[in-house]
Amino acid sequence: MIKGLAILIAGFAIGAVAAAWLIGGDSDPAAAAGDSVLDNLAELVRREAREPRPPSVSERLDAYRNAAGTGHADLETALARLADLPDSAARDLELDAALARLADIEAARAAALAQALGLDRRFLVRAFQYWTEADARAALSGLAAIASPALRREVAIGLLDVPGHDARAVAAALPPADRQVFDAGRIGRRAEHDPFGALRETLALGDTAAQRAALDRVALAWAEQDPLGALRQAGLLPDNLRAVFERRVVTEWARLDAAGFLAYAQSGAADASAVSAAVPMLAASDPNAALRIAEALPGDTRSFRLSAINTLAEQDPAAAMAYVDAMPAGQDRDTMRQQVGSRLAQRDPDAALAWAGSLEPPSPEVMSSVLSAIARTDLDLAAELLADPPPGLNPTLVIMNIASSAGRDPDQAAKLADRLLGQTGLQAASSMERLMSTWIQQDEESALAWLVANGDEVNASVVGNAAQSLARRDPVAAAGYIDRLPPSSRGTWMAQVAGPYAAYDPAGAMGWLAQYRGQDGYDVAFRQLIVQSAQADPRAAAGMLSQAGPTVQLGAASQVASVWARQDPQAAARWADGLSDAEARASAVGAAVSYWAGTDAAAARSWALGLRPGDARDQALTPLVTRAASSGDVDRGVLDAFSSDRARQQALSSAIPLLARTDAEEARQLLEREITDLTLRRQTEERLEQMTGAGQIVLPSGGVILRQ
Repeated sequence: MIKGLAILIAGFAIGAVAAAWLIGGDSDPAAAAGDSVLDNLAELVRREAREPRPPSVSERLDAYRNAAGTGHADLETALARLADLPDSAARDLELDAALARLADIEAARAAALAQALGLDRRFLVRAFQYWTEADARAALSGLAAIASPALRREVAIGLLDVPGHDARAVAAALPPADRQVFDAGRIGRRAEHDPFGALRETLALGDTAAQRAALDRVALAWAEQDPLGALRQAGLLPDNLRAVFERRVVTEWARLDAAGFLAYAQSGAADASAVSAAVPMLAASDPNAALRIAEALPGDTRSFRLSAINTLAEQDPAAAMAYVDAMPAGQDRDTMRQQVGSRLAQRDPDAALAWAGSLEPPSPEVMSSVLSAIARTDLDLAAELLADPPPGLNPTLVIMNIASSAGRDPDQAAKLADRLLGQTGLQAASSMERLMSTWIQQDEESALAWLVANGDEVNASVVGNAAQSLARRDPVAAAGYIDRLPPSSRGTWMAQVAGPYAAYDPAGAMGWLAQYRGQDGYDVAFRQLIVQSAQADPRAAAGMLSQAGPTVQLGAASQVASVWARQDPQAAARWADGLSDAEARASAVGAAVSYWAGTDAAAARSWALGLRPGDARDQALTPLVTRAASSGDVDRGVLDAFSSDRARQQALSSAIPLLARTDAEEARQLLEREITDLTLRRQTEERLEQMTGAGQIVLPSGGVILRQ
């Protein structure tokens, strides 16, 4: 029986004195098992520290013999103390024998205590095995009561090792949801000594999902014993199972026996799809073999070869470089070279740089890949190389990658930021922006502390980028930083924070911004605040804008009018016509009428024609002209109402290509008759050329516009 084997083979020293000694506590005289127990366990621990190895058979027998007379209460105390100790061979030996001894006294208690103490699963499985030997009915009831489905299924599988077990009884004790996994495990156990019988039993299962689960276990067990034999029997399976079985067998075969699998793959008898499934597994253990197989397989094997070349570059860089250099020119070789260069650079930067620099023709992508990899392990070296770039380097791409990598480490980020601070040009500014954006997301405090200390020297775009990154995540915190910045940076910061802050809390944003009225950047920030506020309450935003100065009105009027017109186009149009700045008024009126014309063209037309002559009315009339043209009409009443001939021609220039889609002749006549400005005429002809369909438009002047 299992318990008997544990007594004869597994045994060990046990007792509360020994357990207390291990954890440094005081021993209980009532639980003492004698000096021999303490001496034996102490010797086991000393020996394991000196020479880690499993306890010998004699040590196990001695340990069990010393524990054989320990009582029920002392065993429970010892188990509780041993459960708290770190894993070790001596501790596991103690636990295993204590459990066996307790199960000999009271098997149900041993299983319950193993669960209560949270012992490793193997101990719980053995406790239930002991219990099943003593009282199978009670043990199966206890099995059903295990709360964790995964633990319950594992214990159930373990009961299959109990001599004379009844698999059907074990399955019946499980919830229905567990039985499929149990059957798969049971059949997998059978496959360890009878794979063919296990395969036949799998086919007898009535459920496809159950068949697949069991077949997976059979494939694993059979691949370990006789993978070729397993593949020969795959023909017994239906089509929906055969491919799954073959892939599982060859994948496990490649993992266990790369040389044997390689011979099979190259034999010509191998199924290409099954072999393909095993190549990634083989790539991890024998990349050269995986590459040879991938080359012989039909179809796209780039992912297999990339996996293999990455492993080969780590194991044998010279072989990896030779392999990719021998490949034919093309995208595949370029991709492989970048992978090899990146891997090699992490191990030997000088060798990687030398190899990348020797390529003919030079490859900026490979050099960039090498330098980016160097930056991940040695930022100082990468920065030095950027100061004196090697041939073939794409500095912009690499500095971006370096900045992103450095931004994840505050110390490295500060070091790189200091290097970039004194540099000029678009590349340095872009790199600093990327660095700051990543840095502020990883460590807000250190990034902003650096920015506060160096704000006078930092490019405005970098400050704005940092403000935007922070404001997207926490606009209130971003607003609070402005007073810590140098005065030269505050306007940029203010402009980037106002919009996100208004989206989060319009009233709070308004109160925050009001204290900076009149300062540099205020108008830009106020405009952003108004535009963002309009998304939630366009009427309120319009009210704020009416009180703003000309610059703010001009920058935000059309956006506010457009948003408001979606709710109430007539109210938006009336508000727009009341703006104090003439240019802002014209822009806003045009935006409002443009939307209004799409919902009620007649009302929009009537209102626009009722405006006093001037730029605002011309802007309102323009979308009416283009909308009529889209429908194939020319609204003469609107055209004749324009105050400015220039504005009328500009409106027609936009309308004629739209009209040409439905009435090419009318469009041609309008172009020749109405567009007298030569620049506008040419622009209109170009639009016609882009927007018309097949065929051509012949102009009276003899020109021809081909329809694309």
